[in-house]
Amino acid sequence: MRALKIIAVTLLIVIIAIGVMYQYYLGSDLVAEPRLEGALTGHTLAHGGKERSYRLYTPKEVAADPPVVFVLHGSDGDGDRIRALTAYEFDKIADAHGALIVYPDGYERHWNDCRAAGPYAANEENIDDVGFLLAIAEKHGSPHGTPKLFATGLSNGGHMAYRLALEVPEAMTGIAAIAANLPAESNMDCTEQPGSTAVLVMNGTADPVNPYAGGTVSLFGTGNRGMVLSTEATTEFWAKKAGQDTTIAVHYDDTVDDGTRAAEIAWKDPGKPPVANLTLIGGGHTIPHPDQRMPRLLGPTAHDINGPEEIWKFFEEAMAARG
Repeated sequence: MRALKIIAVTLLIVIIAIGVMYQYYLGSDLVAEPRLEGALTGHTLAHGGKERSYRLYTPKEVAADPPVVFVLHGSDGDGDRIRALTAYEFDKIADAHGALIVYPDGYERHWNDCRAAGPYAANEENIDDVGFLLAIAEKHGSPHGTPKLFATGLSNGGHMAYRLALEVPEAMTGIAAIAANLPAESNMDCTEQPGSTAVLVMNGTADPVNPYAGGTVSLFGTGNRGMVLSTEATTEFWAKKAGQDTTIAVHYDDTVDDGTRAAEIAWKDPGKPPVANLTLIGGGHTIPHPDQRMPRLLGPTAHDINGPEEIWKFFEEAMAARG
């Protein structure tokens, strides 16, 4: 009897320990959905023989020729998840600036990005995600004038944003990729088209998934996504494509003692699409935000800056540069 009690107590301790570790490494501290002025609606769209889904945030007052911002989730995610991970900041931006915010769902929770090594259905079936996103913009943006298209995304979503910038640069006013580097030549499955667009790269130096210095992308030893360039090489590629020559350093105050800080190198020659490398020194595979934290397993979340706000500032610069 005593032996059974010891076993039961031991099992209870193990279960509690596992629960504590799970919460510590995989738990998130996310902000609650705020009170917003606009409306979030769910939609479906038939494209490429598939019924696709997305959510659209429409502000109370939509601007003429509105910015249309695609916010793209990472692997195994969906539109609702990335809306929460970005702390509903893009909805608040929409309320302030009249933009339309789109939270699309990838095909079977993934995007068909430019990485040849993507071991998921969207890649293996060569799903037309570029056409899907452009069809959404045509459906919802065009009634308000000539929309200005933007895309931002985390990880797989950041790679999808790169695909838009590579294959339809004339359609995009700008993109922002978080926790994503361009595929290396051996892993590149997209065909670059002439033209350029504004590009912001926001990567962490302590990212355990997307190596800041380049190398193999893997999900903690599983799910090999192939080789990627370094963050430096990625941003230099986009700067060259935009015809940019001169770099400037942008200073950010280190206001929070969390082991991270932000530093930016930017290319902003007049009359050309801006390009920027906003590095999160000590940051992980995460979206920076002062009030929330992503799972510790993905590395540190930087709290000095508000990632969505920085992305929107960059998009405003892109609109000004295009004229």
